[in-house]
Amino acid sequence: MFSQKDYAVEFTKHYNEFTVDGKSLVAQINITELIVTLVNFMFHGGRYVIIDEGQSLLGASIFDMVNACYLELDKEPLFENNEFILNDILLGMKNDDNKLWTIPSIGTTNKDVINNQFVPLKKEKSMLLFTSHKITENYIKENKIQCSWIPDLSWAYLIKVLLYCYDQGERDISVIHQEIEITISIDKLFWIMEQMNKQPDYPFLDLIEVDLDKYQNEEGVKVEENLDMDIATENSDETNEDTVKNAENVEKSQTPIEERGADLEAVESSNYEEIISKIDRLQESFDESIKYDKYKDELFDNLHKELTQYKNGVFEKVIDNMAMDLIRMIDTTKKTISLYEKKEFSEDNYRRLLSLFEGVAEDLQDILYRQSIEAYSVHGNEVDVKQQKIISKQETSDESLNNKVAARLADGYEKNGKVLRPERISIYKYKADKGEN
Repeated sequence: MFSQKDYAVEFTKHYNEFTVDGKSLVAQINITELIVTLVNFMFHGGRYVIIDEGQSLLGASIFDMVNACYLELDKEPLFENNEFILNDILLGMKNDDNKLWTIPSIGTTNKDVINNQFVPLKKEKSMLLFTSHKITENYIKENKIQCSWIPDLSWAYLIKVLLYCYDQGERDISVIHQEIEITISIDKLFWIMEQMNKQPDYPFLDLIEVDLDKYQNEEGVKVEENLDMDIATENSDETNEDTVKNAENVEKSQTPIEERGADLEAVESSNYEEIISKIDRLQESFDESIKYDKYKDELFDNLHKELTQYKNGVFEKVIDNMAMDLIRMIDTTKKTISLYEKKEFSEDNYRRLLSLFEGVAEDLQDILYRQSIEAYSVHGNEVDVKQQKIISKQETSDESLNNKVAARLADGYEKNGKVLRPERISIYKYKADKGEN
């Protein structure tokens, strides 16, 4: 993304594939379109956002960016606490065949585990899942749990187990990842998995100059209506406090799991074979989306490499401009030396030469100023360790001058408020006279 239209247009001109009939494929997006784009990108493997600010590149975590946009709209963050880690874990299961491990609750038979019809061991009100076999073993040893089998869950098997658990009245899970425990409602977990299964939908890619009010998603619902992330909590008396806390950030588009369509209605009214049939169809859809995700990742990597090469070219231009300024100074200095070599030594010539050298320092400062670098000097005699560096010390018998600035040896330099080199100073150090000792 780009902070100004000019930067985006310059980028498209640098790479001809981003233009059509000489026109740059550039769209100015508002915060609503930005949220739709970021959320789609995040749920399909996106990790970072790069913003071109002309002179520099700004990088940000996709999760921080999404939450910041929600806060800008006075909404609760989409992810709270460590839930964004769970997003990465689920993506690893969907795209890279990673797994989760669990401990069956007491009374679970081998047949129950094989059929994925069991409830995992619970901690308080949350079922426990683990991101590695070793973490699961350590938990069993530390808590002295009798367990002869540690089942692993793939993406498809996780869905089956959670659907069964939801039918048994369970509503929350806790995922143990390294030393972090991530608690989330099954409602919200299923909503995240549904977003990952959807085809990415970026509102401005095919409609570069179309008004957002005219854009509708596949269900025919305006984007603005889908961005209200508050979940109805009118029936909070029927839910426990922990469930409400974990569910309050879920979108309205994430309907309660009892109303989520044919897949979840099957849990309430259909038999086990119908559930398996629907999950198999979901798995086929997942497999198709994996191919698209791999292509998208390659495309993003290529764009990142090209953007880096492009920015390197901009930096080279900056360096070239500074080099030309220095070359002109070198030429001027050599001409001055050649001129004064032929002059006789006199007090007037000496003063003129001294004045010329003062001009050299001013010219150098002008070169730095054109790159937003300015000289500064801290006022007062108190030492500012953030903007000043102590080079030397001078002894003094006046205790009131101890650690005060004695002399300013060289200016400091800063760029856009950031100190490049602190001001060089000398300070007083109190030393008592022998008579006082």
